Amino acid sequence: MSSDMKALIVVTSHDQLGNTGRKTGFYFDEMAHPYWALVDVGLAVDIASIQGGAAPHDPGSLADDPGKRPPAVTRFLTAPAAMAKIRNTLPIADVDPDRYAVMFLPGGHGTMWDFPQSEALAEAIGRAYERGAVIGAVCHGPAGLVGARRADGRPLGGGTAHQQLHRCRGAGGGAGRDGAVPAREPVA
Repeated sequence: MSSDMKALIVVTSHDQLGNTGRKTGFYFDEMAHPYWALVDVGLAVDIASIQGGAAPHDPGSLADDPGKRPPAVTRFLTAPAAMAKIRNTLPIADVDPDRYAVMFLPGGHGTMWDFPQSEALAEAIGRAYERGAVIGAVCHGPAGLVGARRADGRPLGGGTAHQQLHRCRGAGGGAGRDGAVPAREPVA
């Protein structure tokens, strides 16, 4: 793979689970696995978020016992360069999507608040898609596709073949979160 190919992972900046008083953010394993998969095939990976700066992770996505963490998460947590990227994410509004061959949106409940409302994210995804970039998302990450449009104004997912694998934690965002996570209507 070309050493000049780059990938962009976009995580949430939102850290509150509605009005529950509980913290949320991105899910560590949903970010770390694709990060290393992309790095390991030779892509340079940048990490952006809606606001930029330190990205919040969902406390429930990081086991207190390091021995119970997935290997990709442990690898990420012990890699200073990777951790610097999550502590200093690029603001999505400042990102040039034309620089990336891949854009990936990991989940985490915070995405349900800031991804669908982000015009900068929607524009970046739409531009990358039009250029032929690979666009991927997992779990709650597809919330970032809600506002994405093609150059002709059609929704990104409308009229195209795409695959969806649903592995999220149940209606409303998972056990104990029903009603706390905002629902979004699918894009036609």
